[in-house]
Amino acid sequence: MTLYKYLTPNLKVILNNLDIRFTQPEFFNDPFESFPFYQTIMTESVFDNLFASKFPEYNTDKFINESIANTLEENFHTLSLEQRAKVENNQQLINDLKLQLGDLASAMKQIFSQSTNSEWLKLSEKIKEKANTNFGIFCLTEKNDNLIMWSHYADSHRGFLIGFDSSNPFFNQKTSESDTIRALKPIIYTNKRLPLTLLNENGSDEAAAEELISQFFYTKSTHWEAEREWRMILPLKDAMKIFNEFYLFNVPPIAITEVILGCKMQQADKEEILVLVKNHNQFSHVNIKEARLSYDAYSLSIIDL
Repeated sequence: MTLYKYLTPNLKVILNNLDIRFTQPEFFNDPFESFPFYQTIMTESVFDNLFASKFPEYNTDKFINESIANTLEENFHTLSLEQRAKVENNQQLINDLKLQLGDLASAMKQIFSQSTNSEWLKLSEKIKEKANTNFGIFCLTEKNDNLIMWSHYADSHRGFLIGFDSSNPFFNQKTSESDTIRALKPIIYTNKRLPLTLLNENGSDEAAAEELISQFFYTKSTHWEAEREWRMILPLKDAMKIFNEFYLFNVPPIAITEVILGCKMQQADKEEILVLVKNHNQFSHVNIKEARLSYDAYSLSIIDL
């Protein structure tokens, strides 16, 4: 499949140096970009199961007895062995501590499963900040004739498109089967923000990570659905070049299959692109096309040059 990148005229330099930018989420025009909606750390049933596994009845007694012994050891050195034994075997004390442990568990469950929106907002902001520091996104689209995208991303039709072969190995740099970011994936569009729970009762750690990554990087509002977007995410630390806040990765020329000139592109820009493509053997396979206005419809026709 050919996927397209809308570009302004000055970015024809890409055809010269083959450096493409993986952009930090903070520079995108969608304010919800990489801004996850967390609802709970874990469901109540997950907490109950986790607590029960860590503190079965026999384990609870052991935990309390060890806590009493440690407290006596650390704070009451002058007690005799007889006095220590009386404290350690005080059933009323043990029962009271069991009640306190239950109260503590109840309080922890409320924190983990019913945190306030303000607390989750702080967490989401922190995670968004980390994403901007660590990850870059390369966005492509299935559409080469979207009038709005030509206007917004290609300097009001004065720019151009580069078509990429999505099957080229550059677009699949996964380090393992569980790697969720280093390959092209389509955006999922939804009307409603789906809340995230970090730990679910019916999923593995891998499934939880996949759900998190999917909403974090690959889910957008249906307001953007017409863009038919695909994305690839790479760690910024792996960039080939860094210029100010631009993180650049080198793409092989064979991954480029098309160049489409905008219908309002300046003649000088057209000629420069034609020279860059036609005079380099590495682009001998590249098709050069042009967008033209349809005569009887609000649409573009993409024709070969």
